[in-house]
Amino acid sequence: KRSQLFPGEEIKINLDVINAKALPIHLTVAARIPNDLKPIGDKNTLKQSSGLLGYQQATFRWHLTALHRGVYTDVSASDPFGFFPRQSQIPSRREIVVYPRLVPLRPMALPRREAFGAPGGHSPVSDPVHILGTRDYQPSEPARHIHWKASARLRRLQTKVFAPSQQEKTLLLLDVSGFHSQKDEAIFEKTLEVIASLAELKDRQGSATGFLTNARIDGSPKAILPPARNPRQIAIMLETLARCSRQARINMLGLLRHSYSIPAGTSCALFTLKLDDEGPLIRAFLERRKTPLKVFSHEEIIALREDPIAATE
Repeated sequence: KRSQLFPGEEIKINLDVINAKALPIHLTVAARIPNDLKPIGDKNTLKQSSGLLGYQQATFRWHLTALHRGVYTDVSASDPFGFFPRQSQIPSRREIVVYPRLVPLRPMALPRREAFGAPGGHSPVSDPVHILGTRDYQPSEPARHIHWKASARLRRLQTKVFAPSQQEKTLLLLDVSGFHSQKDEAIFEKTLEVIASLAELKDRQGSATGFLTNARIDGSPKAILPPARNPRQIAIMLETLARCSRQARINMLGLLRHSYSIPAGTSCALFTLKLDDEGPLIRAFLERRKTPLKVFSHEEIIALREDPIAATE
């Protein structure tokens, strides 16, 4: 079971227990909940008790508030029984995904490079990276554009409909190499909030947005998310950000060189704690591929946030 929410939002967890025997029992349920999920209200204790008659059902409820970004999997419960005391683990576990907080951003512009003239839907060239939908296949079209799954579903040949290559494509890069010490945790969280907010903003503006990071991802392989426009893109990106750690699995330059080829016409924004010796190498690498890059280090990340608390730090 999984739940997704933002910091400050509330979640309700219900546990239904059925006494499958004719004898009455007394049941005490003790929940183990991470510190970053705070119970609401004085009566919302982590340990709750109830008496159950034969074949009766009881429901235990916990009302929690998410305090911090992250993924929490150790929400579980145990039950010491009253008549013949024994303790057992209830085999029901939840995974609660808390996204980074979305914050207002100051106006900003990323550098753009148009591959074929002015942006818009009048390009003679289609971009094979971005699929808008399907339509009936015409014999004059390349066979490699046939959408086989849609063809099987509709029982007639379907071809892919591509977005024009001038559609704005934005790739957000997160380099965690500099976030080593515990004192860097606060700015790391603010960086994730800015990336999440910028991704959501770009998606609302119609940009195909992607994400790439060298961070270790907790339980998810989505360290590379190519720029795309689909209903699930931002949700996947927010979950990836929720799972990001401050540990790097590879240096950013190596990731760009060997793990991912950035599509033509993509604008990049690199978020890092500070520019080190690798920064100029990354910029030179992208310049050779005619990929515009904007770098946001500690000071620029704070300046992007519109909230007055962040601006004074």
